[in-house]
Amino acid sequence: MSTTWQVLLALDARYNAHRTPNNLQFKTLYIRRRSQLLRDNHPTENDVNIRKQYLRLRSSLLASRYGANLVDSRSNGSHASRMNSISESADSFADWTRRNTTIAVNQILIDDIPETNLTTYSTSSLSNVSMASRALAMGRSLEETYAFSGVHHIFDHHKGSVTRIQFAPNDRSLLATCGRDGILAICQVLPTPATIIYRLKGHTAAINDMQWSSINDLLVTASSDSSIRIWQISNGKCMRVIESKDGVENLCCCFHPSNNNFIAVGNNQGILQIFNVSTGKALKNCVIKCYGRSMCVAFDETGSILWTGDNRGNILAATFDMTTGKLHSCKRVFSNSNGSVTSLSFRYRSTRDGREGYVLANVIPNLLFVFKVVGASGKLVVRKRLPIRQKTLSLHSSFCPIVSQRQGFCVVSASEDMCVYIYDVDREVRTLINKLQGHCSVVFDASFNTDESLLASCDQQGLVIVWQRDSR
Repeated sequence: MSTTWQVLLALDARYNAHRTPNNLQFKTLYIRRRSQLLRDNHPTENDVNIRKQYLRLRSSLLASRYGANLVDSRSNGSHASRMNSISESADSFADWTRRNTTIAVNQILIDDIPETNLTTYSTSSLSNVSMASRALAMGRSLEETYAFSGVHHIFDHHKGSVTRIQFAPNDRSLLATCGRDGILAICQVLPTPATIIYRLKGHTAAINDMQWSSINDLLVTASSDSSIRIWQISNGKCMRVIESKDGVENLCCCFHPSNNNFIAVGNNQGILQIFNVSTGKALKNCVIKCYGRSMCVAFDETGSILWTGDNRGNILAATFDMTTGKLHSCKRVFSNSNGSVTSLSFRYRSTRDGREGYVLANVIPNLLFVFKVVGASGKLVVRKRLPIRQKTLSLHSSFCPIVSQRQGFCVVSASEDMCVYIYDVDREVRTLINKLQGHCSVVFDASFNTDESLLASCDQQGLVIVWQRDSR
């Protein structure tokens, strides 16, 4: 019942680009109003058959008005098959999960992590603080906790794909987006109405990655124009440009979590380096040579361990000594010969034995890995494998920010099937918590704000949807 409005919104969104192709403002206004009407009316629609009949009628009317081939061209399938996939429930996707997990796992090759390293987990290992803080969830299930009441706002300020989207780490209202148009946008989504504070120009090619600094004062962007830019958020100015050699495409970047004067940057030449922001120069003896293109990078919370993933399915780990500014002991800690590692993120979790580190990774084809970090060298042990629809594109995922105030350990991921998925890592079965539908093209990234009241997602056609969580 709670997902009815999402299914209908997804159907309308797929035709939205063809309603008024020359009036972008109307398209945004239409989707926002449509979301409001569906959200307000769905609690009174108790008859399941009526809802199904309305969905079929609505899809037939839209197909006759705009042409069924519009949906076909986006979904690479028939109109009827696409309508069936639109109306599938979370349970049906869970069935797809169970059918495909075995197939996907059998296809993967893990050289450095034997299958016996998979660890079991019990909620009894949670710390007393974590157990006690579950009361803050007021006894609600995870499905109720991660239910969404509607669309808070929709942005369409990018011309082309939006590659990354991130809320500021310590501010629930600041949202950054970047895209293929080379634009970095800073948005303020709270209080309403949401507004765009800055549209920052400077890059002459696609922005492939970005990250906030730990105190929200800076943003770093990596671009295919052979440059890295550091942006001052207070005034919207570019404070530093780091140029690479011609032909170098910078694919990933991140700040050091303890010292924002250091940034790690990976490129299409398979080189990952650490730069000094103040000087704009690379640190000596701080280079990792990957087996392929360096696609993603992440530090642990202390900044002592650095991971990078490449397009040949490898994850490399190295230790970073901030006092000497050197990388040590670079090792391969994961290998998947079938695809590419497109996203890495790190999160600590409190247990009875102390804090445990976890790494989340998107791995082509069609897998979302949760690793447990073992030891100080960055060794990874597979904690969970989750299926995600990702065949060729660079998609991203992240841990849900609140990991100790309720039962469950949740992650959110983008998907090539135009949906956003929220999973619970702790569950052995039915790991899917929620599936958000509303985009009309591939979703590239999804990000929660700090208190999880809002979730933002971006897609291939330049649409940014800010979802509002149900606060009841």
